[in-house]
Amino acid sequence: MILKYIAFWIPLVIIGIINGIIREAGYGRFVNELLAHQISTVTAIILFLWVRVVPRRQVANRVSRPGHSNRRDMAGAYGCF
Repeated sequence: MILKYIAFWIPLVIIGIINGIIREAGYGRFVNELLAHQISTVTAIILFLWVRVVPRRQVANRVSRPGHSNRRDMAGAYGCF
């Protein structure tokens, strides 16, 4: 069970680091500190939601196939959310 949580959090850490690098090396030099912080916050929220939503869509697509047993997929995919 704990491995599911770790597998979910690792991409979030990587996204946070990449978001900070993009901010400092990219648009952070061209806008003031407040605007850079706001842009960074919005992009982080979008990417974090993407990490949470995309795996669910992939599972939903797998489950909706005809002749596919969805009992095991649903329990495994949604167990950590």
